[in-house]
Amino acid sequence: MDNEQLAINHKDTSLPERQDKLSYHKTRRTMPKLNVKKVGAIFLALIVLLIFFSRTIYEHNLPRVTAVRPQVGRLSKLEVSRGVAAHAEVENIFAAVTGIVEEVLVREGEAAQEGQELLHLSFDRADAERRLADLQNSRGRINNDIQNLNLQIERLNRQIADLTNESYVEEYVSRHQLDTLAVDIRMARAELDFARDVYNDARDNRSRYDESHEAYRRARLDMDRAQARLQSLQLQQQEAERSFERQQERERESVTEREQSRQTRLADLQGEVASLQNTVRSRGLDLEGISLQEEPYRRALEDFETFAVITAPTSGTVLSMNVVSGELVRENQLMASVGVTGEFVVECIVSLDNNFVIPGDLAELSNMSHRLTGTVLNVTPAAHGKIVQVGFTSDQVTPGETFDVTFRKDSETTFTLVPNGALRQDNDGFFVNQVRRRDGIMGTEYYLTRVPVFIGDSDNSNTAIVQGITFFEPIAHISSRSVSPGDVIFLENEADFFES
Repeated sequence: MDNEQLAINHKDTSLPERQDKLSYHKTRRTMPKLNVKKVGAIFLALIVLLIFFSRTIYEHNLPRVTAVRPQVGRLSKLEVSRGVAAHAEVENIFAAVTGIVEEVLVREGEAAQEGQELLHLSFDRADAERRLADLQNSRGRINNDIQNLNLQIERLNRQIADLTNESYVEEYVSRHQLDTLAVDIRMARAELDFARDVYNDARDNRSRYDESHEAYRRARLDMDRAQARLQSLQLQQQEAERSFERQQERERESVTEREQSRQTRLADLQGEVASLQNTVRSRGLDLEGISLQEEPYRRALEDFETFAVITAPTSGTVLSMNVVSGELVRENQLMASVGVTGEFVVECIVSLDNNFVIPGDLAELSNMSHRLTGTVLNVTPAAHGKIVQVGFTSDQVTPGETFDVTFRKDSETTFTLVPNGALRQDNDGFFVNQVRRRDGIMGTEYYLTRVPVFIGDSDNSNTAIVQGITFFEPIAHISSRSVSPGDVIFLENEADFFES
């Protein structure tokens, strides 16, 4: 049917039209059918790819942060300084008396044993005798001074004893006058009572006979006199009591003033005694000094030839020789110095912020030739740091060697520690950037939040957190660029803190 239709159409159409129709039917037979599943898969893959590249580009622009978790541990403080070894103890040799250097037997830097001859001197015997006589005269004068001072102290102590036994208490004036008046008043009152009784009897009997009237008048007169005398005595008693009170008041004021004066004089005398006693002690020290000064002269005179040889007082190194042959040396002139063998000290400087190096701590000393342990002897603040002296013992070290001095100390208690680089500070104080996770437009994302903290002590690596965080919370430590609270970040080590 199709072929016939084609033939008919072929007959009815022109050649070009037939060719177009043949081409159309041929194309329809060769075109494949569209696969919807494949197209959907390709479209989905493109979307996933776009999302992947979009997230990659998005994360690429985020600051890359490495987080850490606070740890519980001890602070370990460390500071290294440098210093030069020197003898810890130096024996100085002074000329005891005036003399001339005959011969120098050692040079600076040479080792010397205890008792080894260092110098030969010749002394002026007459000068030594003259010096010794002067010292003895000084001793006599000081002894006289001490004797006079002791006599003064004895005299003052007697005065102090007298003042101590003397006391001014409020002893009132004798009441004899008042007591006498009181007796007189009692007697006057008794006389008045008697006179009143006589008067009463006379009054009752005066109507019976004339004599009784005269007796009545005498009794009345006696009673009036007794009453007047009693009133007079009472007035005298009142006036005497007022005078006595005024006298007592004046006496009390006088006693207080005299007692204050006594106490003042007593304090002055005691102060004078204390001053004299101090002077006696000072003069006693002068005597001891004279004895020390006399000793070399006495030894020089007792064994003049032996004393002309100056020996090393201890084994060590001759640090300085300050005289030469033929030189005149004066009394107390420094001739030589010997550093004691084996005892050294290194002086170095640590920072002013160093708060852990104290006397008694151990320190490590090292150089190319030695590794030693020393003890901190002294720590002294200075303008440019703290000066630390470290002492140590060694038979192999020589003065002038340079040492690296390491001070190290661990804290006695444990703390919550964060790296120093994780700690931030602004106008509100110290804080850390805590890392948190949330769901964002591109999926799970990490961001920073500000957590205020209170800090304690620190070392070269960590800082102790007193309050604010625990050791469970991750915090930002290292970042590819500056970050602030609220920033979204790319967490490099998320597997250390969060599950996938």
